[in-house]
Amino acid sequence: MNGKASVKNIIYGVAIGDAAGCPVQFFKRGDVKKLNITDMVGHGTYNKPAGTWTDDTSMTLALADSLADTMALGKDVDYTDIMKRFEAWLFDNKYTPEKRAFDMGQTCSVAIFNFRKGIPAIECGGKRIDQNGNGSLMRISPIVFYLQKKFGANMLENEAFVDAAFEVIQNVSSLTHAHPVAKLGCCIYCTFLLEVLNGRQKSDLRESVAKAIRNYILRKKEFTDAATYWERLFAPDFLESGEETIKSSGYVVDTLEAAIWCFFNTENYRDCIIKGVNLGDDADTVCAVSGGLAGLYYGEFPDDWIEKLRGKEMLDRIAEKLEAALED
Repeated sequence: MNGKASVKNIIYGVAIGDAAGCPVQFFKRGDVKKLNITDMVGHGTYNKPAGTWTDDTSMTLALADSLADTMALGKDVDYTDIMKRFEAWLFDNKYTPEKRAFDMGQTCSVAIFNFRKGIPAIECGGKRIDQNGNGSLMRISPIVFYLQKKFGANMLENEAFVDAAFEVIQNVSSLTHAHPVAKLGCCIYCTFLLEVLNGRQKSDLRESVAKAIRNYILRKKEFTDAATYWERLFAPDFLESGEETIKSSGYVVDTLEAAIWCFFNTENYRDCIIKGVNLGDDADTVCAVSGGLAGLYYGEFPDDWIEKLRGKEMLDRIAEKLEAALED
């Protein structure tokens, strides 16, 4: 897969999905169904124009921007710099489509306040079991480009590289979400993305990710308990689950299950996102997560949705910076 195209596909995949889900965020599923949404619409929860993305995309862009700048200097990932970008988003309204930050999650906000108090970056995230929201999952996707550049395209075939890469993923998660369940969820999602980057076909994708995660857990016993929270995602009959069993809450497990379910039960980007929108609840994040994966896999987006999308200049600028850093 072309690396340059991949960056933009993930960035746009996240942003379009986020924007599509934004109007129905926190809506009950039954209420969303009554609206019969089949397109990208506006207003709703935050009364924003169609194409407006939320904190999911803002924090994704902040991470991508940090990675682009540090990689361009030949440096490794800089966790302090990433937190400074998050701080600039929360307090200075950077990385937003309308110069105003909104839809800030509590755990992310507390972590950024912790950083402002002087707590080291990777010690800022919530460590309690009740702090397993989806705030690190929603913005983690750009890290896969750094990892592939650092460890190579075949990194998943080398246990030492996997362990080192997963440590980076967990550190990036720990900036805001430091509980093992959230950290492992980010590793699972990034493994899906890495496999797609390597050209893995959809029919083999879930099995290959499950194998990589199982092998990792065997080596890292400290994640044994956290792994039990993710068993349903890899159960043989998970993809056949009825919609009524799929939760779309802000809990990291629910979000990733819903995103994977939407991706595997549709055949194109538009259908994947509309399926997520109609789940309601934390639909913007479900669609941002599924959108990153579907955008990377399909590499095509509805023209009319791109036309509606706000902040495209910023999306393009940061994607191009990261593309350039990958070529150095």
